[in-house]
Amino acid sequence: MKRVCKKIFFGLIFMVFIMSKSFNVLAVNLQDEQKVTKDKIWTITFNYSILSDELAHDNITVINDQGQKMNVILELSEDKKKVIIKPPIDGYVEGGKYQLNIGDKLQSIEGKPLTKAHSIMFVIEKPVSILKVNNINLSIKQGQAYIPQKKVTVDLSNGIRQDKDVIWDSSSVDTTKVGIHTLKGKVEGYESEVILTLTILKIEVNYNDLVKASPVIATISRDSDLYAQMSTKSNRLALAKKGVKVEVIKDSGYKWYYIKTNVGKYGWVEADSLIIPNDPKTNTVRLSTAQLEGYVNVKSFKSNTKYFMWVDLNRQIVNVFQGTEGKYKLLKTMSCATGRNISPTVRGTFAIQNRGAWFFKGSSGAKNWVAWNEQYLFHSIIMDANGNVKDYTLGKRASAGCIRLSINDSKWVYDNMPNGTTVWVN
Repeated sequence: MKRVCKKIFFGLIFMVFIMSKSFNVLAVNLQDEQKVTKDKIWTITFNYSILSDELAHDNITVINDQGQKMNVILELSEDKKKVIIKPPIDGYVEGGKYQLNIGDKLQSIEGKPLTKAHSIMFVIEKPVSILKVNNINLSIKQGQAYIPQKKVTVDLSNGIRQDKDVIWDSSSVDTTKVGIHTLKGKVEGYESEVILTLTILKIEVNYNDLVKASPVIATISRDSDLYAQMSTKSNRLALAKKGVKVEVIKDSGYKWYYIKTNVGKYGWVEADSLIIPNDPKTNTVRLSTAQLEGYVNVKSFKSNTKYFMWVDLNRQIVNVFQGTEGKYKLLKTMSCATGRNISPTVRGTFAIQNRGAWFFKGSSGAKNWVAWNEQYLFHSIIMDANGNVKDYTLGKRASAGCIRLSINDSKWVYDNMPNGTTVWVN
């Protein structure tokens, strides 16, 4: 009995030894229906070295789905344990099905045959392509900031949606112009153009909220007669009762004021007939170019020259436009200092009359004066007799009725605004 057990034991040991010495494939993905690229290189690792001649005996082949043998390139590693299978020179056919065969007649250097044959089915992937890029249609409001998007969503041939970079033929859009704007874009790997259609919608602006008149409203301090001239001996035109609100149109040396009553009567009153409020604060909220142009064009201002000037008392700004009625474009914006409430800048529509390089009166003077309503002028900031600046104030009410500008801006107006140019002061 002991002898039988010993024979069985040694028999098992021999079988394990024999099996351990068999010739096998150690490393390769044997899974069928693998999707690989058209230039796929296979590497098969064995547990024993093989002879180079074995590669020439059709022991390792690749055939297509029509049974045709492919002209693959077989190479052996230095240790002769790896076979590298390179694709045909032109690669495999995209979408084609192939079978890699490792025959059981393949032998190692020691003459051991492969334990069993192996085969692998594989499919060549088709390259992912862009099937479709949807055109873009957008609408924004006039003047709204807009930068064309840098990516678009594309439909790929593998069923996936993905964002891809797009390059437009223009990097910006002038959103002040109402209408339809079209941009053309290119996406790498997509032959057709991508079209972006941007519709700029006109904004219905309530200019009454944006542009406000700045009259000086005073209160009658006592019952006062309105005179035809700056004299109590002149004709009496009307009577303004104490407490009535009136508009101060202009002054004369801070002694007499030309006013308009709440019932539309005009006349001169003495200074002590009025309670004039303090100067208001400057409105620092600037209007956009689109709003400025929109306003002057909606209002259909006219000018005898190609220029139009708007003095915004509320904002202490002079806006200069170039063009024609209904088609003006903003040319220049300048900070200014207009008349104080006790010496207001007269409001209304006027025209440039004449000009001069310098004036000096009393103790003050200025450069580059341009008259637009008799004694009312554009001119530089105030200077002494030697041309030294006495007061740099701009951006707030500070003058005796004229419109002060910086030295450079006053020179620009002097040089560029011809006689006849409309000046609108609100």
